[in-house]
Amino acid sequence: MRDPRLHRAHRTFWAPTVAALTVVVVTASALVACAGAGDGGGAVQGGSAATAAPPAGGAGEGGEAVADATADVLVLRAGVEDHPVWGADAYVVHYLITNRGDEPADYVVRFAFLDAGGRVLGSTAVTVDRLGPGRTRAGSTAPRERDLAGGRAAAIRDVRVAHAEKS
Repeated sequence: MRDPRLHRAHRTFWAPTVAALTVVVVTASALVACAGAGDGGGAVQGGSAATAAPPAGGAGEGGEAVADATADVLVLRAGVEDHPVWGADAYVVHYLITNRGDEPADYVVRFAFLDAGGRVLGSTAVTVDRLGPGRTRAGSTAPRERDLAGGRAAAIRDVRVAHAEKS
């Protein structure tokens, strides 16, 4: 039987919106809707707030305008948990993406996973297509251990929104 995580990761990796991220090689995970995605507060494990690096901006693959969307992304919580999709002892990020614009928008968000020294161990991207104005999508994602430097999710101490764009 096929592993559904690999199938979703393969689909997401080849999605045109993820291909637009040419600066960083990203292994993508698919968006997984997470009903009741937490009690939040905007903090990640360890009490640090999720931070965002400024995105490159410019135009998307089809020439459409790409906007900085970091303000539209909120990390509710992140940490090691047993998850029905990502498995036992997975470092899972629960997040919200809210379209604050007046038109439907497509989102690409890349989360960077950091070690205790603040070094990036790896990253995972998620996509949301045609999110309506004023609508919010809850989801969760996790890195695959083979995509992390050192190969161990247990080394992750923090997560940040490394890049977020909408078109």
